[in-house]
Amino acid sequence: MEFQKRINEYPVLKEYIESLKTELEFLRFNFAQQTETNKSLVQSLREKNFIEAKEKGMDKN
Repeated sequence: MEFQKRINEYPVLKEYIESLKTELEFLRFNFAQQTETNKSLVQSLREKNFIEAKEKGMDKN
């Protein structure tokens, strides 16, 4: 009886696991994209800060 129950659950569980794998793949991709965006923003801020410091003469220290 228990064996039959497990056999019947298998396709549903397999489909659920595949959907979780797909979601995880999407989240990893999304995280990588956000990481790249953040790196770009940080670089832009560094450049802006450098330019502002140079304009104010603070880069000579």
